[in-house]
Amino acid sequence: MVLDPAAFPVAFNRLPAFGIRRWRQAIEYRQFKSELICRLDLAAHLVNDGALQNAVRNMSFNIEILKKSAIKELATILYLTLFGLIILPPAIYVVGKFVFGAYGGAGVFAFYGTLLRAFLDAEPVVLFLILSPYLIWQLARLTAWGFRRTS
Repeated sequence: MVLDPAAFPVAFNRLPAFGIRRWRQAIEYRQFKSELICRLDLAAHLVNDGALQNAVRNMSFNIEILKKSAIKELATILYLTLFGLIILPPAIYVVGKFVFGAYGGAGVFAFYGTLLRAFLDAEPVVLFLILSPYLIWQLARLTAWGFRRTS
């Protein structure tokens, strides 16, 4: 249920415009929070974890913090994907040259071109290779979270 300020014209004639905007944002925030808590509470009931249920009920959601977290996570994805696109292929070429010998193509640029072509064709192995820095970062974060939770 979304409340509309137009339904209360007498009360809102006295409020400045920024008051109505903040009121709408507060209503949307409460609806978002209650819907998220309901979904998380349902998930906690499905796994039947009392500690998780209590944690979900006591969570506080701040939209600004969620936005900052999302922007930070997107920046992390971007930086680590660029690392996987720019730094990782030449490193793989150099290691491969020492371990296996010369590459069948014309050199590092031919290797890089082959890799980019396969990336644009969405070959799973190449996608895994390019995204591996981000996957390793997430694995490290998950491991740290697991150690913090058990200690």
